[in-house]
Amino acid sequence: MDDSEYFNVIKTVDGKTSKEQPTKIKYPQITTSGHDNPFIILEIEEINCLIKDLYEEKKNETFSNNRIALIYQQINIKMVQLIDLTSDNMEFILTMYKTANTVGARTAFRSAAKALALHFDTLVANKSFLNLSIKQLTTILRQDKMATKSEIDLFQAAVYWINQDYSTRQHHAIDLFRLINFSALTMPQLMQCYCHQPDLFQSSEVDIILRNAATYISLKYLDKELTVFAFAPNRREFTIVPEPSNPFDPVNPFD
Repeated sequence: MDDSEYFNVIKTVDGKTSKEQPTKIKYPQITTSGHDNPFIILEIEEINCLIKDLYEEKKNETFSNNRIALIYQQINIKMVQLIDLTSDNMEFILTMYKTANTVGARTAFRSAAKALALHFDTLVANKSFLNLSIKQLTTILRQDKMATKSEIDLFQAAVYWINQDYSTRQHHAIDLFRLINFSALTMPQLMQCYCHQPDLFQSSEVDIILRNAATYISLKYLDKELTVFAFAPNRREFTIVPEPSNPFDPVNPFD
């Protein structure tokens, strides 16, 4: 929690904190603009006060760990309650998500990630999606209930994020692809992922993920997928129903 960008300590030449040069600390604040509900506005203001108290306590050379733990507990409780109250407001939840991450409010961070997963299709279409950190994106992709159609949509979103700053983000492909259930795809979909941007599959770690998925899909077609149960996809629920397939098409993962 001390690695927050907001904990910047001014130091003297010898490296010691100077009492004559008080540390100037920026407090992350949640804006009340766009809200007309007095209760929500009051809750936001109370959270902002708690955040200020937290940073002031951290600045104190004789800070109390118990006091800090208590403030974190209060911040988490209030932020989680506010996330539940505003769960239909994706942009506000995103603000809460980033604030919780900056502050180090882990329970609220996880709660906001769960809420954002239920707005995933809207989130990807929002320009703020491309500004998510790798930690913020992977936490969302770990959720077991997503507002999208399938794993291939998650793959496309991951590639979209990487391509925003390819030179600095390409090494995160392994972190993102580990969270995508490639084994849940059909063989044509799997090949589509590879052909979409094959350079992202050049590393040995990513290649193994793809090969394991191909093995599972192949054996599933032969009703022998239990022999490679370790490659089975994790259970995930998608809230958007895909377009219905042709009922006359054979159920074949290779078609």
